[in-house]
Amino acid sequence: MALKKALAAVAVSATAAAVLVNTAVAQEKTISVAQGDLVGNCYVSFNDPSTNRSYFPDHCADLNNPTRLYGKDNAPVDGKGQFIVSGQSDLGTKLSYIQWNDDVEVKANTISATGFDAAPAVGTTVYFNQPAYGNDRPAQSGQGTYAGEINGTHFIDFGDTTGFVNGTPVWTDNGILGIIDGAYQSGSHPTLSLVASTEATGGATGEATKKQRTELFDSYFSGETTPSTSEEPTTEPSTEPSTESSAPSTTPEEPSEEPKPSEAPKPSTPSEPSPDLSSLSNFSSSDLNIPGLDLKLPF
Repeated sequence: MALKKALAAVAVSATAAAVLVNTAVAQEKTISVAQGDLVGNCYVSFNDPSTNRSYFPDHCADLNNPTRLYGKDNAPVDGKGQFIVSGQSDLGTKLSYIQWNDDVEVKANTISATGFDAAPAVGTTVYFNQPAYGNDRPAQSGQGTYAGEINGTHFIDFGDTTGFVNGTPVWTDNGILGIIDGAYQSGSHPTLSLVASTEATGGATGEATKKQRTELFDSYFSGETTPSTSEEPTTEPSTEPSTESSAPSTTPEEPSEEPKPSEAPKPSTPSEPSPDLSSLSNFSSSDLNIPGLDLKLPF
């Protein structure tokens, strides 16, 4: 009996010690980062508290102080994390993240879902949301339809919605899909937006995946004209760094619309529709898809 009491006492002591340790770890958090916060010159697209990471489009790595947080009274706080780029070059793959130090609290998402939805069914409703950029670009949000996936790049149908920019978060009721990273048009089919996910690998817009793309578009847009087998080269968005003043800036980089590769026959003079960036939260594949347009998106 005495031995049992001793063991019980040890167990209680161990539990109390664990609670104290966990409390101490929580108290060591010196700063927090939330979805939509300005980090460097980009907004946080979404967070993953389970890995202590915040996600961004690749171009944010090229801006000044890409891991800069803003503390009390907007005081700049540097040296709290490492920016890791995707290492991919195709549209629909460029999803970067910041691996934060242990003393940074990465908060659960409040705009989108938290966690990931790796394999939604075709036809699943998806959501997007983008903050305002200045007085002429109000915040907007909306819905779309899941059309399919190739090598971890998701294809989304946003219909007539316009104004997409790199870094716009996209999610389902079950979790995050990723961020807007370009768009694609196959033949006479309508354009589909590309969403870069944490599972994106070799891309979905190259020659090696042409057959899969054709099947995806034909299956989703059943009954429409079969796409052409020729395709336009991919156009990449700009990654020009921003100019930063000596004082910490709390103004994000101006977002840019997404380029749109196409599988339609190549015209002698490619047409460029005028971008409609009056709103950045109602994103649409038609805006993200502009051949030759090279703009910077600071989400």
